[in-house]
Amino acid sequence: MKKILIFVACFSTLGVFAQTNTNQSDVTESSSRIDVLESLYSSLSAKQEELARLEAQLREASNETTKKATSDQLQSSAAEFLELKGKFEESIAGVDQTLFVEKPEEAFSWEENLGDIVKPIVSEIKSATAESRKISELRRAKAEYAVQTEAAHKAIERIESTLAADELPVSLREAVQEQLTIWKQREDIARNQADAAELQLKEILSKQKSLMENSKEFFRGFMNSRGQSLLLGALAFFIVFLGIRFAFSAWQKRMQTTKNLSLNDRIINLGARASAVLFGMVALVVVFNLRSDWFLLSIVLIFLIGLAWVSIKALPHYIEAVRFVLNIGPVREGEILEFHGVLWRVENIGFKTYLENERLEGGWLRVPYQNLLDQLSRPKGESELLFPTKKGDWILLNDSLAEVVVQTPSQVIVRYEGGARASLPVADFVSAAPVNLSEGFRHEAVFGLDYSLQPHAAAAIPNAMKQALEKGLADIIPSETLKGVSVHFAQAAASSLDFEIEIDLDGAAAGHYQKISFAVQRILVELCTEKSWEIPFPQLAVTRKS
Repeated sequence: MKKILIFVACFSTLGVFAQTNTNQSDVTESSSRIDVLESLYSSLSAKQEELARLEAQLREASNETTKKATSDQLQSSAAEFLELKGKFEESIAGVDQTLFVEKPEEAFSWEENLGDIVKPIVSEIKSATAESRKISELRRAKAEYAVQTEAAHKAIERIESTLAADELPVSLREAVQEQLTIWKQREDIARNQADAAELQLKEILSKQKSLMENSKEFFRGFMNSRGQSLLLGALAFFIVFLGIRFAFSAWQKRMQTTKNLSLNDRIINLGARASAVLFGMVALVVVFNLRSDWFLLSIVLIFLIGLAWVSIKALPHYIEAVRFVLNIGPVREGEILEFHGVLWRVENIGFKTYLENERLEGGWLRVPYQNLLDQLSRPKGESELLFPTKKGDWILLNDSLAEVVVQTPSQVIVRYEGGARASLPVADFVSAAPVNLSEGFRHEAVFGLDYSLQPHAAAAIPNAMKQALEKGLADIIPSETLKGVSVHFAQAAASSLDFEIEIDLDGAAAGHYQKISFAVQRILVELCTEKSWEIPFPQLAVTRKS
């Protein structure tokens, strides 16, 4: 039977190759295939003999323990026999035998149906790595069978040394001889399996192509099948997506010229965006389905299922986002809000919201809606300013006079007297509460005179001080920037009669703030010298107890 089988396999192989080519490489391949068949058939025959022996032992077993042990061995050997038989039949035909096995119908299961969606992807990955996995499996099998062959050989040597002993009883010799037969069968099976694995490995490696050839073949196959599906699917998606967007373009142009959009306009705009994506995905799925490309279709379906699952989990967030885009959320178009420490006017609400502050250079911000979901807007006050200063203003910053040189959404640069510059983040600048002098300011000072001038403190001295200040300040600043001078008797202090000087100035005089401060003291001291008014100094009264 063995010789007939080998002859048939050899004849079939040679007959096929005789129709194509009869060169030396074909003869070598045929010989290698016959060697594989011979090794597998030898293993199959040995395993069949082992099954017959175990069946005979099971029939002769006298107790339950022996029957159970023999039955377990029989089941294991039967499984190995079926596996060997499958390999032998597959090697003869060169076709996967599982393709012809009918599978029973199974009950409906969500898990199994979702598995069917994923199956094309897994199958594609398996197909792409089939050769590599086969090579790895054959190398592992070869190593395992080599270990089994070596172990069986050692067992045979030990059993033969036991049989060589003269004092071994006849009854025991028969049992040992039976074990020798078993281990020889195991050695033959393991050796034949190792040889078959090695021959199959050599055959696969001999047919392997270079990386360049594999790349070219993959690219050619991809462009002829899946590449076309991908291109057509992408084309269908963009045609539908851009078509819907173009259909609403006229409405969008009208929307851009409208200052405030109605709720219906916003709903239509949002619906147009959503329907463009939705129908684009539908077109993509239809193309893949018509092309019967289940791999790409599975990827799209898994993506859509995952997107739906994530959307359900994030539903509250999306509800807030829709309310925001429709201008019915806590942030409203045309109102103001505080963003990063600065007030901004909400100019246009959408997925990209535009904020404006005209008092800043480059005062536009394009902010994603996610960054504004936790913000609150409010109506702007009638005379409320969005920023405390503008470029060129003179300010008092931490009691120092400075000019605003640059102010942008990110920083404010000021120049102090003398030319020194300082850069501050916008939020820090606003929190420092600078005093803006360029809109007009009042300079206040306190000047004290001696108590000897008490009779003139109510009227004469304030009038004289006022006239002197008006005349003296006109030489320092333009007269039109001086709005008014007031001098009042403030209080009778411990050592002096104090007078409050109030000078109201226009914003144009803000750059002379320090000069004015010095000039006020100088003018009043000169007046005191001219009038012989005594300027007091702090006094300490000491009382001596007698």
